[in-house]
Amino acid sequence: SEARPGEQCLRSESMIKASLPSAVDSESGFSLLETIAALAILSMALVPLLALQFQLASGATRLERQSELSRATSVARVMLSTTNPAVEPQGRRELGGGWQVTWMSEPLGSPLPARYGLGISSRYRSQVFRVDAELADQDNRKISISLQLLGWVETAPYGSE
Repeated sequence: SEARPGEQCLRSESMIKASLPSAVDSESGFSLLETIAALAILSMALVPLLALQFQLASGATRLERQSELSRATSVARVMLSTTNPAVEPQGRRELGGGWQVTWMSEPLGSPLPARYGLGISSRYRSQVFRVDAELADQDNRKISISLQLLGWVETAPYGSE
């Protein structure tokens, strides 16, 4: 008897299945040795990544500290530039953020009469000062800066000219 086309497909399929090894016959999953090798390879890849992460975090900490020191130095320079060293030759002020500045100044050269334009004398005497300052924070970090500032004193009261 002649096989119908659908029966012929079913027979061919059952012959193919019979020739293939079954899933039960072959080993499935990973062996312990394969798992250990995979973990070793993974750990070799993770160690450099963790070292890089540590280095980046350390760099960010250093950058933040340097930025804070720079900010404190800038604030101290601005504060000192508004100080008249002839009137206040030394002192201490709080800068905020836990920082304080102390300074001492000494005159450079002799005081000179200040002049308006066209050589007209004013009632002030001016002098250049070297101002040495030290910034310190609550963690006892210190920064030293030095500036040259102009100091002035009134030699005659206003209206006596």
